[in-house]
Amino acid sequence: MLQCIFLYAQASQLDQAKKALEERKPHDAYAIFQAIVESDPDNFEAHNGMAKALDYSGDPQGALMAYNNSLNIQPDQPEVWLNIGNLYYSGKDLSNAANAYKKAIDLDPQFGRAYNNLATVYRDEENYPSAIEMFKNAVESDPDYARGYRNLGDIYTLIEDYENAIYWLKKATSADPDNLFGWYWLGRAQLRSGKAEDAIQNFQRVIKQRPDLFQVHHNLGEAYLATYNFEGAIDHMNTAISLNPNGTIFYVTLNKIYQKLGQNELAMSVLEKALDRNPAQSQIYIERGDIHKAHQRMDEALADYSQAVLYDPRSWEGYYKKGVSLYYQSRLDEAQKEL
Repeated sequence: MLQCIFLYAQASQLDQAKKALEERKPHDAYAIFQAIVESDPDNFEAHNGMAKALDYSGDPQGALMAYNNSLNIQPDQPEVWLNIGNLYYSGKDLSNAANAYKKAIDLDPQFGRAYNNLATVYRDEENYPSAIEMFKNAVESDPDYARGYRNLGDIYTLIEDYENAIYWLKKATSADPDNLFGWYWLGRAQLRSGKAEDAIQNFQRVIKQRPDLFQVHHNLGEAYLATYNFEGAIDHMNTAISLNPNGTIFYVTLNKIYQKLGQNELAMSVLEKALDRNPAQSQIYIERGDIHKAHQRMDEALADYSQAVLYDPRSWEGYYKKGVSLYYQSRLDEAQKEL
């Protein structure tokens, strides 16, 4: 009878502690879990709860110790190995993260999230074939795992295999049609593969629900530009700028639209606004130098390209264009040094 009362009280404490974790009150949760462990040292659930509370409190080393205490009591816990892997991954220890994810998979060969997270490690290491294999294992283990499909599509986009990217991202949107990332990434892959009309539909779907996403407005503007809808392109670039006035790429793209329309004064005006916001961004000087060069203003072009390499000494484009400008001015020795 006393044992039943004890177990009931302990279960009630566990529920209270888990609720505190859900409410993001890690210190309260930790105190309850610790009290359970003091009365029942072999309660691995309480050790796991202590680990999560310590993790939420910003103590990853303490969390690792608590998870290891839990594993000493009950070794067969793939979820714990996943959490350990996540702690190592957050600390940028990719080797130990991968080992932990592999242990989770050994314990549960159908553990989709463990495959997904192992794939993420391989992706970060630029081991793309292994990453793709693990992402595929993730969705084979769990056919409803939308994040796995999204990550497959994303990595294929990264390696510029847009056909496969679109294939997997369509599966992602089917598995989780409410997730806007899936639609956005699908639109991005479609845009890069030359399917601008399809991309427009998916970007519009995202913006309809989240009109505050400036990057999506930028991509939608690019898609309109690809279909020669200059009015739509300009409108969404300006929206992106109004939402994020410090986004250099938005000004750069808007400037290119105006250049395509032959409106070079407007293009220069946009770049001046960009420099007011970000005076040390080399790409802005390169764009402005290109306009000067196109109109045979070689001194002004050279000055802008020189500024570009001053602010970004690693900019091969800046050095190349500076060298070309010097060449056009017959300053061959100087040009050779830049080229």
